[in-house]
Amino acid sequence: TVSIAPRPIRVLARGDWMDESGEVVEPGVPTIFKQIHEPTSPANTKPSRLDLARWVTSRDNPVTSRVFVNRLWRLFYGHGLSRNLEDCGAQGEAPDHPELLDWLAVEFIDSGWNVRHMIRQMVLSQTY
Repeated sequence: TVSIAPRPIRVLARGDWMDESGEVVEPGVPTIFKQIHEPTSPANTKPSRLDLARWVTSRDNPVTSRVFVNRLWRLFYGHGLSRNLEDCGAQGEAPDHPELLDWLAVEFIDSGWNVRHMIRQMVLSQTY
């Protein structure tokens, strides 16, 4: 196997990828989020794309499932449980029914990210 050294990643000045004067940064997630625990490969000291994918879909990080379920809710009911679909973070609008949104997000994860199951849950509910 051929080992290729990763290229340095820099902070881009105004998005100019040709400018090599920016600070060199390491891969990772922003510090305000729950961090990736361990890289999948002991040889790697840096997180990989697989580590990022596992982090995004982790039960410890329900943001992805909450956002998806909120968007599904909007498709069927005309508005999301959290009305602002663009900002689901700490500065966004709080959901109308946070317990329902949390329950749907956990149900989505427990179903193995089964979209059909979630659609069935929503359209067979008394709310629909």
